[in-house]
Amino acid sequence: MPDYSSLSREELIERLHQSQRPTLERLSLVPSPPRQNGQQIYMGAPSEADLATINQLTQTSDPANSWMVIPYLASDNFLNYNYRTWSKNTLEQMSQRYKGSPHILNHAIDKAESQVGFIIDAQLYSDASPSDEIVNASIFGAENSKIASQDSYTWLCLKAAVRADTPFADAAMYRRANACSTGFWLYEPRTICPDCSEAMGREVEFEEVEQSTDKKGREVYSSVCPHTPISLMNLALWAYYGEGEPPLWSSYVIKDGRVDVIELSSCVDGALPATGIIRS
Repeated sequence: MPDYSSLSREELIERLHQSQRPTLERLSLVPSPPRQNGQQIYMGAPSEADLATINQLTQTSDPANSWMVIPYLASDNFLNYNYRTWSKNTLEQMSQRYKGSPHILNHAIDKAESQVGFIIDAQLYSDASPSDEIVNASIFGAENSKIASQDSYTWLCLKAAVRADTPFADAAMYRRANACSTGFWLYEPRTICPDCSEAMGREVEFEEVEQSTDKKGREVYSSVCPHTPISLMNLALWAYYGEGEPPLWSSYVIKDGRVDVIELSSCVDGALPATGIIRS
């Protein structure tokens, strides 16, 4: 058996897909930003409206040149590296709750010194025809194309404010900082099967069961969804221990639940391929 434990995340992903997509080429993980309203999404000194928000949140009256606004494509409904995607419900909650939360480094939520700024605006955008760079930012281009055709590409824009004279403002300006990752707690989590949901016209959870009565009047419970949730861990376990016919894998997994936001992190490599600073 191959020693999967010695592989990096990228190597593991490619190894598990090698038999299915032998001609796959590695794609750039820094795609161009999606379509946007340039008057609202920009990088640099804050607009009059954004400066008013900054001064309201900080209870100061700083001039615009004291601050730098950095827009992020912070999350979306395309697949991450583990076959997961966020539901529209979770993305809507993020757009409603992220304003005022910290912008930090590397999810170091226990270190006050990791905070480099804060979120001044959170907006959810929808694009029925996202660019090929966004769709194919990872190896899941086919799955992402289907999501875009059915539900549109839905993405969360978070605008962070940082002090203009800080090292992080300089790092962001000169691309030493680029990727990002959202940090939050997910309560009452639900895992939804996209395949059964499409077939039945409603959300179907992997664990959903239906009750019926047999000929003897006994209650019988059976699974509604026949799929096994696909993930890197489940694929690796099957590669190690699986015997006989492989399970009926789901195309991917939709994650849903109640979102309690914590922070937005600047990091070297985020979980979602297309996320990062919007630069144009």
